[in-house]
Amino acid sequence: MPHDVLVHGAFHGAWCWEPVVTRLDAARRSTVAVDLPSVSSARASLADDVACVRAALDAVDGEA
Repeated sequence: MPHDVLVHGAFHGAWCWEPVVTRLDAARRSTVAVDLPSVSSARASLADDVACVRAALDAVDGEA
């Protein structure tokens, strides 16, 4: 099964991907939408965001 990791832009969250995730699920794709730490915490840095995305990619079994 193909895997998709979705990353939102500024001032958004994983919630913005809900319509896309619904369609990808219907197409039998494994999908995860990440919440970047910098959106919810003023103390979070770009490095924290990168670590979050890297963790999501590392959790994928197969190709992302």
